Amino acid sequence: MAASAKKTAIVQVSNPVGKPLLSALLSPSSSFSSVHAFVRPTSQMPTPTVSPEKSFAQHPLDFDKLLSGDQAEAEKLSQVGADVVFITLGTTRAEAGSAQAFEKIDRQYVLAAAQAALTGSTTTTMTTTTTKPAADKTIVYCSSQAANSSSLFLYPRSKGLTEEGLAKLASDVIIFRPGFLAQAERKQPRALETIFGKLTGVVSHFSSNVEINVSTLGLAMVKAGQLGSAGLRSQGMGAPPAFKKDEGTDNTVTVVSNAEAIQLGKQ
Repeated sequence: MAASAKKTAIVQVSNPVGKPLLSALLSPSSSFSSVHAFVRPTSQMPTPTVSPEKSFAQHPLDFDKLLSGDQAEAEKLSQVGADVVFITLGTTRAEAGSAQAFEKIDRQYVLAAAQAALTGSTTTTMTTTTTKPAADKTIVYCSSQAANSSSLFLYPRSKGLTEEGLAKLASDVIIFRPGFLAQAERKQPRALETIFGKLTGVVSHFSSNVEINVSTLGLAMVKAGQLGSAGLRSQGMGAPPAFKKDEGTDNTVTVVSNAEAIQLGKQ
């Protein structure tokens, strides 16, 4: 569906991946004519440059109210009628303040927002096997190279569980698993990340699996949203997930690696 999609919603644009993704969506090369950005009420984002042929709207979204079942918040997302929903929402345990808060932001917010955008529902329990994917809808989610729902560690486990939850919601789900995010703009620089970035910067000259510039990632996600899983597979990109989908779920889930994202973003 993605090549003919006209409307898109992007959840959380004030983070290192969301900003370049929004710029790519609003550029003349993007096929999306209508872009709706959802941000936390406390987030401050400068007005982006919008191509004349595109429409853009920014909406405050109270994720806590959404998670508690507030129908008005859910309708903010569903009334857009997005064909493709891009999600870049995420955090770290340190930023969240606790493991519980981290999982709420990193997983529960994401699943609640996706479900509301696609169905208008505020139901946040994703364990049922009777969930029917929204027809002719695409989710493009920025996950992590380390995502694994069986991991003993909090961050990769949360990402893996989020992927599995999203896989139940739309007829087409595209999951990006980037490595280190190079040139990421953060409010508070992370010392360890700065050191690690210098290492991956060197290694990236020999391998395309370790890091990706966030601008390249944003472009890749937009192109994936335009192509859809079928278009990606026709170009030899993407693979089915390692996790098992629910039995009887008639949808497509495609995982895009760091190397594939670089290739796609530079096309």
